[in-house]
Amino acid sequence: STLTSLLVGFTLTPWMASRIGKKKFTTYQLFQSLLWFESIQKTLMNGVVWKLEWVLVHKLAFTGIVIVLLK
Repeated sequence: STLTSLLVGFTLTPWMASRIGKKKFTTYQLFQSLLWFESIQKTLMNGVVWKLEWVLVHKLAFTGIVIVLLK
């Protein structure tokens, strides 16, 4: 539970805080870093979405990969 709390504290909380901030306040260094974090988060999310789409399209291949890895 401690690791989950750390994960949420370092990833989801800053991401949600960046959603609240308005882009008109980008002159402050703190808000610049939040916008940088949001761009990194979008890049990571696009990777996750691509992988999920691949798994949903290739269900049989993914099942085979999982079975091979579990042996």
